[in-house]
Amino acid sequence: MGNYNVRRKGLLNSWEILACQLTFQGRPDEYIIKQCWPDTDMNNKNEVSGKKRRLTYLRKKPEFLEYYRTILTEFQVHAFGKAMNKIVEQIDNDNQWLANKAANDVLTRASKTVIGEDENAVTVKIQGLPELGTPDSDG
Repeated sequence: MGNYNVRRKGLLNSWEILACQLTFQGRPDEYIIKQCWPDTDMNNKNEVSGKKRRLTYLRKKPEFLEYYRTILTEFQVHAFGKAMNKIVEQIDNDNQWLANKAANDVLTRASKTVIGEDENAVTVKIQGLPELGTPDSDG
C-alpha cells in the first residue's frame, strides 16, 4: 500500500512508513510509539514526549505527506469501486424499495455528470475521483 517510489527510493525509513500507515488508520500517538519503537518506556514522560516530537516533525516532511496522500487516494479509489458495485447489486434487488432507492442514488449523483455531445455518444465525468495516471517506469 502507498507510494512505491517513496519506499523504493528509501525516502522514508520503515518506521516512518509504519507511522504513516498507523496515522492514516487514526491510531493515537501512544499506539504509534509502541508500534514504531517497541522498547519505549511508556511510563517515562520525557521519552514519550520526545517520540511525540519526532512524530510531529515526521508529519511535516514532504515525503511523509506524499506517502499519506497516496494511501488516501488508494483508499478512495477502492471505496468508490466497492460503493458502485453495491449500488449496482441493489438496483437488481428483488426488494422494489431498495432497487428504487439505488436507482435514485445513481440518478441524483450521475445526472449532473452525464454529458451528451450528440445522441450517439455519452461521456460520464465522475468528480472527486482521483486521476490515477500511469505508474513510473523508472526502476
